[in-house]
Parts: sequence; C-alpha cells; structure tokens
Amino acid sequence: MFLRFLCLLIVCTALGGAEERAATLYKRARQAQEKGDYTNAYIHANQAVALEPGNDTYWAYSQAVRTRGLTGMKIVGKAEPAEETADLLDDITAADEREVREALPPPILLGAPGIKSFNLRGESKQLFEKVCGEYGLKVIFDADYQAGSPQLFRIDNVPYQVALRALESMTGSFLVAVNEKVALVAKDTTQKRAELEPVMSVIIPFPEPLTPQEVQESARAVQSTFDMTKMAIDNGRRQVLFRDRVSRLRPAIDLFRQLMVHRAQVVTEVELVGVNHTSSSKYGVQFQSSFPFTWLGNPTPFTVPAITGTGSMATFGGGSTLFGLALTSTGLFASASRGHTTSLIHAEVRGLDGQPSQMHIGDRYPVITSGFYGNTSGDATAYRPPPTVNFEELGIVMKITPHVHGTDSVTLEIEAEFKTLTGEAENDIPVISNRKFSSKVRMNFEETAVMAGLVQDTITQSWSGIPLLAAIPALRVNDKAKDSNQLLLLIKPRLVNLPPSESLTWAVRSGSETRPLTPLD
Repeated sequence: MFLRFLCLLIVCTALGGAEERAATLYKRARQAQEKGDYTNAYIHANQAVALEPGNDTYWAYSQAVRTRGLTGMKIVGKAEPAEETADLLDDITAADEREVREALPPPILLGAPGIKSFNLRGESKQLFEKVCGEYGLKVIFDADYQAGSPQLFRIDNVPYQVALRALESMTGSFLVAVNEKVALVAKDTTQKRAELEPVMSVIIPFPEPLTPQEVQESARAVQSTFDMTKMAIDNGRRQVLFRDRVSRLRPAIDLFRQLMVHRAQVVTEVELVGVNHTSSSKYGVQFQSSFPFTWLGNPTPFTVPAITGTGSMATFGGGSTLFGLALTSTGLFASASRGHTTSLIHAEVRGLDGQPSQMHIGDRYPVITSGFYGNTSGDATAYRPPPTVNFEELGIVMKITPHVHGTDSVTLEIEAEFKTLTGEAENDIPVISNRKFSSKVRMNFEETAVMAGLVQDTITQSWSGIPLLAAIPALRVNDKAKDSNQLLLLIKPRLVNLPPSESLTWAVRSGSETRPLTPLD
C-alpha cells in the first residue's frame, strides 16, 4: 500500500513539474517575441507543446510564430545513404498524402455567446487582451505591432463580432484567426494583409437552368465589385472558381450566390376541348326509275310486252283509250340519326422566364418523301433501295414563352400549329392539313383564357325524285346531313417560383476596399 502511494506521489510530482516547466517555457517564448527574437520564441513554444501536448494555447502560439521562427534557423544535416532515404519514404502512408492534398478552410474566431459592455482605457495591446479575454479569446501580436498611446474604448451591449470590429477600426488593426480561440493582431496595412491574411480558393457550381452567358455576367460583376485576384469559369462542368484573401472572398461568395437565384418558373396548363355534333335525316316517297306502259283498250293498236311480276297498276282513260302504268316498287320511308362527341386533352408546360418551352400533343406519322419505282422485270433482279421516310408531328405543336411581371401577371407568347390528315394523297403521299396560330397575351396568374377557337359547320342537303313531281317535298326523297365541329384552346398560367426581384435577399457587409471586414461569423 505504501509503495502504491509513493508511486502515485512521484507521478503527480512529475506531472506538476512538467506543467510548471511548460508554463515557464511559454513565458520565455512570449518574452523572446516581444524582443523580436522569433527563433527562440518558436523553440521555447515547441518545447512547451512537447511537455504539455493537450494545451491548445501553446500549440496555437507555436503555429503563429512558426513562419518567422523558421526564417532565422539554419538547418544543417549530413547526407543520408540512399537505402536509409528509401526507408524514410516508406513511412509516409496514403493517409498522410491525402491529408497533405486536402485544403482545409481557414479558421474563424468563435467567441463566447452573449453581449457585454466595455469602458476601458489603455494601449492597443491591453485593449485587445481585455476585450478578447471577456469573450474567451486569446491574442498574440505581430513583431512589428506598436501599441501606441492610451485610448478610450467604450461600447455597450454588443456581441463579440461588433466589439472586435469596433476595436479594429479604432486601433487601425486587423485580426487573423490562428484557430477558433486564438487570434493574431497586426497593423492594418496593405503589406501586412498580403503577408499575414490567408488566401483561399473556392469552386461554386452554378445551377442548370442558367446559361453560361448569365453566369459569366454575374461572375464578372462580383470580380469587379471586390477586385478579385482570380476568377475562372468552367462551362463544361458548370463551375466558377474564385481566389483571393478570405476577407474579400467570403462576402464575394455571398453576393454571387444571391445573383445565382433561379429565374421565375411558370407552369402553363393547356386544355384542348373538342366538341363534334352530327345529325342526319332522310324521308319521302321512293318511286321506281322506270314505269312499264300497257294498252288496255280494245282493239289494241300495237303490241306491248306483258308485265310480269306482282305490283299495282295505275289506269288512265276508258274504252279503246284505256291504258295503265305499272307501279312495282314505290315506298314511303323516313329515318333520322344524331351523334355527339366531346374530347378533352389536358397538359402542363413548365418553363423559365424568357425561355421558350415546347409541347406536342398527337402522333408522329411516317410520310414517304422519296422512293425507287423503276422497272424490275426481267431475268436480272434489280436492287431497290429503301424509301426515305420523314416523320410528321400530327396534332398540336405548341411553343410558349412566358415573361413574368412581378407576382401578379405574365405575358405569354404562344405559337400553336395544328396538323391533321385530310384523307387525300398525291403520288401516294398523304396530304396534311396545317393550321398555324400565333398570339401574345398578358394575363394574371390563375386566370383562364381562350387563346384559339375553331368552329366548322358543314350542312349537306340533297333530294331526288320524278321530274315535276319532285317539286313537291312529299313526293321526293329528302336527304339532309349536318356536321358541326368546335375546337377550343384554353390556357391557365401558375407561378411556381418567385422572380429574383421578389426573392428574399440579405445584406452583404464587406468593409471598404482598403480595409475589408475580418470574417468573424
């Protein structure tokens, strides 16, 4: 039991001594930095990290002074044999290579939530340390940073983003995030920003409905607004590349995404209503077309062929002038018929503002446009090439182009084409009836409009009978047919996606051209 206690005491003492030595080394590193000796500052910081690996403050500080610290070092090593070099290369795993290739985004300062008030007076370094400390942040200063004279910093009820940006503006400084809790403070000059501020490249895919020309115009607008260092467009993969400092790149991305909002989308409901009425009637008296003549008087002046068959006879005169007409197939008849057909075709067309969309309702009918019709008789078999066929789109072919006016109305440019077979042919090529309709209409959304109407009435009348007697309607055959066709084209537009002018947007804060805002959220 005593040995266990003794071992535990030795371990605790060693751990406590390691923490004390790490804190001492970290203090020496800060002192060396203040003297401008970044080499020793980097060495002491790395020693502190080695003694206490779990301390984020030591590690962040060592990374902050790493670049300047390595500059003052002179590394001398002896040449290694080729075999030993090969062994060292074998230690690099695929995971290490993948980690090197992956470009992680720069960190952003993340202060404690809540609002605070300040009424401080002091030099720039003291103000940054006190304000950042209130939000759980730590700061390190650039070697060339000058604290300057004491200043008064007073602000009430603000989060850390507002407080830090106000302090940056007052002291003429800017912050660079080392990690989420540590920031590097430097004087806000063009040279320091180019030297310390991280640079980032971002690839943004643009949506399919947008044309390359529209994307190029938006990307050029963003580039000229923020004076971007590099901008490239890949139309094949539909991607845009931006590269610049983080303080410029983040607001540029927000602006570009707002410009890439989809255009308004309109769904047009199309209804084709066809109504067909047919009626026919036939009535009257049907007489035969020939009437056998028979002389019935005595004596008979001439001979007439005898009448065979059964039937009735109409007689005229008397005595020697008596004669008769045979009526064999006379009939009285009447018939009537009536038909009604209604057809309805419903379709929806979805299109973008300013872009035409096409719809076809019907069939594709093959029409032979050319063929070989030569003589193939004889002993030799002639080769007959196959005919050339062109497919005609029968029915309705419609093209609709919407132009949206806010959220209330829309202008529709409509071009409709009606193609049907007439039933006739020329040289075995069917004749196609073609009707075209073109119009432009402005209407409100959710309203229905009749865009086209075709009314066709056909009346056919005929009569037949015996001359003179046919003038009397009751003594003739009366035939009448009527065919009425009505075709209506109805449209109803609906707005399914708001236009960019009506979409929600947000403010993009970027600061001035020479002093862009530090990304803090």
